[in-house]
Amino acid sequence: MVDNSAAPSYSAILDLTRQMLEAARNGDWDQLTTLEQLRGHMATQLATRQRENPVPPSEESAEIIRNILVCDEEIKARTETRLTELRAILDSVNTERKLFKTYDIGT
Repeated sequence: MVDNSAAPSYSAILDLTRQMLEAARNGDWDQLTTLEQLRGHMATQLATRQRENPVPPSEESAEIIRNILVCDEEIKARTETRLTELRAILDSVNTERKLFKTYDIGT
């Protein structure tokens, strides 16, 4: 039998998701990654608990899940913007590297 007292709840996952959103808003990508890994672990634990002891969803848990999804949408938008910025930086570096190689600069 699983000890459910230590198992995460939807509320705990929402709290963590809100922390992730704050990290994304602040551009703290390392913190976002750390929190995302923790949330994944918590979600796995919660899913395992649900499989072992199914409980019908309540309106409260449905509302919490909706709030998690709203936060996730903003996190996704912010991370996609950051990825676009990083791609532009990498493209610039690759272009510069090709120029150096073409003109044999820096060797």
